[in-house]
Amino acid sequence: MPAPPATAPPAFVYRWTWTFHASPERVWPLVSDTQRFNEATGLPVTETLSGPDTATGASRVLRIKRFGLSIVWDEYPFEWVQPRYFGVLRMYRSGPVAWMRIHVQLAPRPDGGADLVYEIRIHPSNPLGDLAIPLQVNWLSRRAFDRVFRQIDETLRTQEAPLVPFSIPASPLHPAAEASITDIADQLVSAGHAPDKIDRLIRFVRETPDADLVRIRPFALADTWQEDRIQTLELFLRAARLGLLDASWDLLCPECRGASSTAPTLANVRRHSHCSSCNVDFEVDFDHNIEVTFHPNPGIKAVEHGIFCVGGPQNTPHIVAQQIVADRERRICELSMPSGYYRIRGPRASENPSQIEEEEAGAGQTELRVSEDGAYRAIEVVIDGEGIHPSEKRLKTGDLAIVFDNRTGTDQVMLIEHTAWSDQAATAAQVTTLQTFRDLFSSEALRPMEQIAATNLTILFTDLKGSTGIYTRIGDAPAFRPVMDHFDVLKNSVTRHRGSIVKTIGDAVMAAFFDPVDGLAAALDMIADIGVSNDPQSPPPLTLKVGLHRGPCIAINQNDRLDYFGTTVNIASRIEGQSTGGEVVVTDAILNDPGVRRWLETTGHSVTPFTAELKGYQEAFPLYRVRGK
Repeated sequence: MPAPPATAPPAFVYRWTWTFHASPERVWPLVSDTQRFNEATGLPVTETLSGPDTATGASRVLRIKRFGLSIVWDEYPFEWVQPRYFGVLRMYRSGPVAWMRIHVQLAPRPDGGADLVYEIRIHPSNPLGDLAIPLQVNWLSRRAFDRVFRQIDETLRTQEAPLVPFSIPASPLHPAAEASITDIADQLVSAGHAPDKIDRLIRFVRETPDADLVRIRPFALADTWQEDRIQTLELFLRAARLGLLDASWDLLCPECRGASSTAPTLANVRRHSHCSSCNVDFEVDFDHNIEVTFHPNPGIKAVEHGIFCVGGPQNTPHIVAQQIVADRERRICELSMPSGYYRIRGPRASENPSQIEEEEAGAGQTELRVSEDGAYRAIEVVIDGEGIHPSEKRLKTGDLAIVFDNRTGTDQVMLIEHTAWSDQAATAAQVTTLQTFRDLFSSEALRPMEQIAATNLTILFTDLKGSTGIYTRIGDAPAFRPVMDHFDVLKNSVTRHRGSIVKTIGDAVMAAFFDPVDGLAAALDMIADIGVSNDPQSPPPLTLKVGLHRGPCIAINQNDRLDYFGTTVNIASRIEGQSTGGEVVVTDAILNDPGVRRWLETTGHSVTPFTAELKGYQEAFPLYRVRGK
């Protein structure tokens, strides 16, 4: 942590200890949630005056108003190592304090609990500070901290998930909300949602503090409630359509992974975005950077989002350690790392997207693999003008030491983070492939000419075998009804397996799925359901051809509807033509998916390989015919 001015030693040092019954790993997410902790202890809302200050090294200039005073300070980046400690230095520009440094340490106890040591070093800027600091910090703050820490300990001892450790009051409902809620609940029941799940959602809206309602993540809430994620998301989508909730699209920064901005509709989403907190430009994609979140409709409940802390560890929980390494300093960072893939990086100040892409190629970051068969428990990481250079990249799971050697000429903020994104985000890639979303929000589409990448979607094409002959043999009118009915059969299969119909093209259907297992299961169900729906009294029977492929797509606006194009779509449409009817033709990308392989092993469907040349492509494609049992 950067040191305060040497000429200003702290006039006041406070060090308090609390004991918790739970382990440091369980205590950490709550005590390091400085946003909610500060609100629960009665601190005022924080206002950001400016972003990163490259001259001073401060991350932000912030202000609070307290006791009629406007207090402004430079906040340096937090430092932490999960789940061991965190701290921050604040240099004040106005008010009774000159500087303050906070350090919070967690240590395991022999009985399985944890000791927390909270240390504050603080120096006054004027005689008012000499009087105010003991009153505010040693009397008021200490009592508030004691109350909240005891609440956290009691919560961890007595509560199962969801934990409610902070006593923060919930805002009341709008005076006219009760009648609306009753009507919405009735409509949700009529739509097939379970009454107990509807009641739980309504109680959540009624009783939850504003901080947890501003950005509701349905997958995270489903995990807390131990409910099915997709069913919970579909409940939220319908509740938004009926006016209990409002949906919005958060654009997630690839650095801090927080919402850099929010768009009310997909039409407001732009491919290029900027995160002011990290000072980086980035391109959004459907798989990682666009997440649907919800908040109460203002006609039901007005919520306000007060910022009480801008840089605490739980603002970026994917970062396991953050350290400020001074110029020419060798800093030892000791931490425990489970198996997985990690990245060491420093902040980037580039405003140029192409330059960011170059930095991402390796100069500004380095990848680490931590595994049981790793070779090292300690490595050295040199930071210089050429980038970040680790002595080794293969670490052994468990307690590790990473030695940072800063040779850049300036202080550096170094981060160690998980590379994997949280799977609790309901991303645009997953939401827009649900039929419920397509049905309820049919007008939700990107603006014309906007193109946004979707890294990995499963695309399905169908067609009726010999449909032209059917029309010829029995006539247009008699053939029309079974052909139209077959679309309903296909839609039901797609919906049941968590996909969506993108469009129909004559007698053909294009559908999209987030999970290739769902796509293949839907395709086989379509074939079986068409066979069942055929009327033996009205020959000839309908026979379905299906092709399935997986890969990157581009999301676009096509005729004011969300559509996809690209090589993946083209290949899926071509391989449908390789089906002889009553079977699904799939590519390597589908068959080699681990989930698909496991599913095929358990279901016993037959798989027959073959090769074929596809129109518009030079090489022969390895393909597979998948048939029902």
